[in-house]
Formats: sequence, C-alpha cells, structure tokens
Amino acid sequence: MRGLSVINVIILTSITDGFTLSNPKLHTSRLLSTAPTTPAEAISFLNANIANAPTTPPQLKPTLTYFINEYVNACTKGKSSPGEIVASFSKCISLAMKHGMGPDKYTFGVDHTAIRAPYDYYKFGVDFFRPCVDISNSVLNGQENLQKAIGELS
Repeated sequence: MRGLSVINVIILTSITDGFTLSNPKLHTSRLLSTAPTTPAEAISFLNANIANAPTTPPQLKPTLTYFINEYVNACTKGKSSPGEIVASFSKCISLAMKHGMGPDKYTFGVDHTAIRAPYDYYKFGVDFFRPCVDISNSVLNGQENLQKAIGELS
C-alpha cells in the first residue's frame, strides 16, 4: 500500500470528517487532493487536522503534537510512506475516539478475551506500531522478571 492514491486519501478524509468527542471521527479542515509526499507534509496534516483541530480538547493538544512527530519520524525510519502514516494514524484516532471515548466506548471487565472479529484490534495495534520498532537494534530487558512471574503462576 505504498503511496496512497488520491482516491484513497479523499475517502479517508471524507469518512473521517467531523471529529468531536460525541461524534468520534476526525475533523478535517480541508480535503487532500494528493497524498502527503514528505514526512513534513504528514506531520503538518496530522497536526492541523487532529492535534490542532478546533474540537480537540486543549489538554490533549501538546501530547498529540508530540506523539504525531515521534510517530511520523519513527515510521519514516521504518520505511513507511507519508500517505501510509497518515492513513494509519487517522484510523488509530478514529478507533480510539469511537471505542475509547465515544458513545460506543468499550468497558473492560476484570478479565478480557481478545476481540478478533468483526474487527481485529490486536492486529491493528501490531500493524500500527510495527513500523516504529527497529527489531534488529531492539533489546528485551527484564526476562528474569518474566521467568519469576511464570514461576509464581505454577
């Protein structure tokens, strides 16, 4: 899906128009005629239409701005195109607002079975963060704590 087509971006921004806490979709102040071609364009679009949207609560703006910059930079290093980054981030915000803060908010019980259908949220989360992770240079710390916890369960 490298380099979203103009049609894909128009559909993306059309279906996510009108973002508010009561209407969990993204606010878009303009329709993209072309997919962003640089990381700077992706950052600018996401900041303008998510972090600095009129409906974004003021207390969330600094955190969203920071996360957008970090996410775009990490995904760019992971070889994602700016169009892919915008689409993925927009989908994440849309899901978070709908199921995390909107009228369809999901409430977890004391235990939870993963919901894999009709929408696979686990797969989305893995796909969302995969471009940010540099597997070859990553380390796993605390393995001894994991072994200790497993031992306590036995």
